[in-house]
Amino acid sequence: MFKNAKIGRIISGCIASFMQVSTLCFGIVFGVLKQKIKIGNESMEIHVLPFPTYKIPVDTNLEHSIVLGFQFLTGCIMTATVIIAFSLATVFACHAAGQLTIMVTWIKEFVNRPQEENKNMRVNEISVIIEHHLRILR
Repeated sequence: MFKNAKIGRIISGCIASFMQVSTLCFGIVFGVLKQKIKIGNESMEIHVLPFPTYKIPVDTNLEHSIVLGFQFLTGCIMTATVIIAFSLATVFACHAAGQLTIMVTWIKEFVNRPQEENKNMRVNEISVIIEHHLRILR
Protein backbone atom coordinates (compact mmCIF):
# COMPACT_ATOMS: atom_id res chain seq x y z
CA MET A 1 0.00 0.00 0.00
CA PHE A 2 2.82 2.41 0.87
CA LYS A 3 4.62 1.45 -2.33
CA ASN A 4 1.56 2.39 -4.39
CA ALA A 5 1.17 5.67 -2.47
CA LYS A 6 4.80 6.53 -3.20
CA ILE A 7 4.33 5.74 -6.90
CA GLY A 8 1.23 7.97 -6.96
CA ARG A 9 3.15 10.85 -5.39
CA ILE A 10 6.00 10.47 -7.87
CA ILE A 11 3.62 10.45 -10.84
CA SER A 12 1.77 13.49 -9.48
CA GLY A 13 5.04 15.36 -8.99
CA CYS A 14 6.17 14.54 -12.52
CA ILE A 15 2.85 15.72 -13.94
CA ALA A 16 3.02 18.95 -11.94
CA SER A 17 6.59 19.79 -12.87
CA PHE A 18 6.12 18.94 -16.56
CA MET A 19 2.92 20.97 -16.91
CA GLN A 20 4.18 24.07 -15.07
CA VAL A 21 7.58 24.11 -16.78
CA SER A 22 6.10 23.57 -20.23
CA THR A 23 3.54 26.36 -19.73
CA LEU A 24 6.19 28.80 -18.51
CA CYS A 25 8.59 27.94 -21.35
CA PHE A 26 5.82 28.26 -23.93
CA GLY A 27 4.79 31.64 -22.52
CA ILE A 28 8.36 32.94 -22.36
CA VAL A 29 9.27 31.84 -25.88
CA PHE A 30 6.16 33.27 -27.50
CA GLY A 31 6.20 36.36 -25.29
CA VAL A 32 9.67 37.35 -26.51
CA LEU A 33 9.05 36.77 -30.24
CA LYS A 34 7.91 39.49 -32.61
CA GLN A 35 5.85 38.96 -35.73
CA LYS A 36 5.78 41.02 -38.90
CA ILE A 37 2.34 41.95 -40.22
CA LYS A 38 1.48 43.86 -43.36
CA ILE A 39 -1.18 46.54 -43.28
CA GLY A 40 -1.64 48.05 -46.72
CA ASN A 41 1.82 49.01 -47.95
CA GLU A 42 3.37 49.18 -44.51
CA SER A 43 4.87 46.32 -42.53
CA MET A 44 4.85 46.46 -38.78
CA GLU A 45 6.44 44.33 -36.05
CA ILE A 46 4.28 43.44 -33.09
CA HIS A 47 4.78 41.23 -30.07
CA VAL A 48 3.11 37.83 -30.28
CA LEU A 49 1.02 36.76 -27.32
CA PRO A 50 1.37 33.17 -26.13
CA PHE A 51 -2.39 32.67 -25.92
CA PRO A 52 -3.89 34.89 -28.64
CA THR A 53 -7.24 35.97 -27.25
CA TYR A 54 -7.10 39.61 -28.25
CA LYS A 55 -7.55 40.83 -31.81
CA ILE A 56 -6.05 44.24 -30.96
CA PRO A 57 -2.33 44.44 -31.80
CA VAL A 58 -0.34 45.06 -28.63
CA ASP A 59 2.41 47.31 -29.90
CA THR A 60 3.80 49.15 -26.89
CA ASN A 61 6.04 47.60 -24.31
CA LEU A 62 3.83 48.50 -21.34
CA GLU A 63 0.65 47.08 -22.84
CA HIS A 64 2.48 43.94 -23.88
CA SER A 65 3.94 43.47 -20.41
CA ILE A 66 0.55 43.84 -18.72
CA VAL A 67 -1.27 41.47 -21.08
CA LEU A 68 1.64 39.00 -20.99
CA GLY A 69 1.59 39.03 -17.18
CA PHE A 70 -2.13 38.29 -17.13
CA GLN A 71 -1.62 35.50 -19.64
CA PHE A 72 1.12 33.97 -17.47
CA LEU A 73 -1.22 34.14 -14.48
CA THR A 74 -4.12 32.52 -16.32
CA GLY A 75 -1.78 29.91 -17.81
CA CYS A 76 -0.57 28.95 -14.33
CA ILE A 77 -4.15 28.76 -13.05
CA MET A 78 -5.22 26.58 -15.98
CA THR A 79 -2.31 24.19 -15.58
CA ALA A 80 -2.87 24.03 -11.81
CA THR A 81 -6.46 22.93 -12.48
CA VAL A 82 -5.29 20.23 -14.88
CA ILE A 83 -2.60 19.12 -12.43
CA ILE A 84 -5.17 18.79 -9.64
CA ALA A 85 -7.46 16.68 -11.82
CA PHE A 86 -4.71 14.34 -13.02
CA SER A 87 -3.12 14.04 -9.59
CA LEU A 88 -6.44 13.14 -8.03
CA ALA A 89 -7.04 10.49 -10.71
CA THR A 90 -3.52 9.12 -10.19
CA VAL A 91 -3.93 8.92 -6.42
CA PHE A 92 -7.29 7.15 -6.79
CA ALA A 93 -5.83 4.63 -9.25
CA CYS A 94 -2.82 3.92 -7.03
CA HIS A 95 -5.09 3.55 -4.00
CA ALA A 96 -7.24 1.03 -5.86
CA ALA A 97 -4.11 -0.87 -6.93
CA GLY A 98 -2.97 -1.00 -3.30
CA GLN A 99 -6.37 -2.25 -2.16
CA LEU A 100 -6.32 -4.97 -4.82
CA THR A 101 -2.83 -6.00 -3.70
CA ILE A 102 -4.17 -6.45 -0.18
CA MET A 103 -7.06 -8.49 -1.59
CA VAL A 104 -4.67 -10.80 -3.46
CA THR A 105 -2.70 -11.31 -0.25
CA TRP A 106 -5.86 -12.18 1.68
CA ILE A 107 -6.98 -14.66 -0.98
CA LYS A 108 -3.54 -16.32 -1.07
CA GLU A 109 -3.59 -16.68 2.71
CA PHE A 110 -7.13 -18.08 2.58
CA VAL A 111 -6.23 -20.66 -0.07
CA ASN A 112 -2.99 -21.77 1.60
CA ARG A 113 -4.57 -22.42 5.03
CA PRO A 114 -5.25 -25.99 6.07
CA GLN A 115 -8.85 -27.05 5.51
CA GLU A 116 -9.17 -28.70 8.92
CA GLU A 117 -10.52 -25.51 10.46
CA ASN A 118 -14.18 -24.93 11.14
CA LYS A 119 -16.23 -24.68 7.91
CA ASN A 120 -18.43 -21.85 9.25
CA MET A 121 -15.38 -19.76 10.04
CA ARG A 122 -14.08 -20.26 6.48
CA VAL A 123 -17.45 -19.21 4.99
CA ASN A 124 -17.45 -16.05 7.12
CA GLU A 125 -13.89 -15.30 6.07
CA ILE A 126 -14.60 -15.67 2.36
CA SER A 127 -17.70 -13.48 2.70
CA VAL A 128 -15.59 -10.72 4.28
CA ILE A 129 -13.09 -10.98 1.43
CA ILE A 130 -15.85 -10.82 -1.20
CA GLU A 131 -17.53 -7.83 0.45
CA HIS A 132 -14.22 -6.00 0.61
CA HIS A 133 -13.56 -6.81 -3.05
CA LEU A 134 -16.96 -5.43 -4.06
CA ARG A 135 -16.27 -2.20 -2.13
CA ILE A 136 -12.99 -1.80 -4.04
CA LEU A 137 -14.71 -2.28 -7.40
CA ARG A 138 -17.34 0.40 -6.73
